[in-house]
This record gives sequence, C-alpha cells and structure tokens, in this order.
Amino acid sequence: MWWPWRRRRSVDRQTALSARPLRNPLLEWEEDGEGLVTIRVPRKDARWVKALGQAFYIPKARTFSLDEPGSFVWGLCDGTREVRAIIQTFAQQFKLTRKEAEVSTLQYFKLLTQKGFVGLAVEGARRGPEHVREET
Repeated sequence: MWWPWRRRRSVDRQTALSARPLRNPLLEWEEDGEGLVTIRVPRKDARWVKALGQAFYIPKARTFSLDEPGSFVWGLCDGTREVRAIIQTFAQQFKLTRKEAEVSTLQYFKLLTQKGFVGLAVEGARRGPEHVREET
C-alpha cells in the first residue's frame, strides 16, 4: 500500500557516497573467531504471532550469517566512516578496482537498508516535514 508520508527520497551519487552508515541498535550481532558476523533480528510479538505460536514453534529471532566481504563491510558501519571511505577500504582489502568495489558495496548497502539492518546518515538532511516548526 502506498503512503504519501513514507515516500522514499532519492539521493544523488555524491550524497550517497558521503553518507555515514549506522548499524541498527535494535539488532544483536556477534563476530565468531574467523571474523564472520551473525545478526539476530528479534521477533515482533504481534497478536497473530502469539496465536500462531500456540500451535507451531516460532523462533524468538531470525538469524542472518554474513560472508567474509559482508562481515568486513558490516564491521566498518560504525557511523564514523563515509560510504566513500568504506568502498576504498573494501577495494584495498579484496584487491578490487574502484568501480567493482563501488558497485558491489552500494548494492550491499541497498540490501542492508531495505532489511533495516543499517541506516544512512546524510549530512545536512532535514528531519520531519517542512511545514512543522518549533515554537519558541
């Protein structure tokens, strides 16, 4: 269903490259001895889930295991580095060209943001609707 206030805003390439990815603080994640990351997404306790849970086993969380490149990028999403710097570090680590690293990293960030695992902090972004003003 389409909701006008939930419309996604498109950003240009330079804005996307200067954004700072932040991990979702509601997620639990851990890194194993080999450096691979496992992300746990807690289950929402909606009424229908509780009712269904009476008849079937429903796990408390969903888990996602990241591969080596995914775990490497996940570790760099601390809110201090820009996407541009992450791409450069990724290219050096895995011996890729700048273009190869950029394409794969941006696709990966698109997937992570769609799943709600990371958010992109854009410098100078407005918060909330334009017509809302704070009264002093």
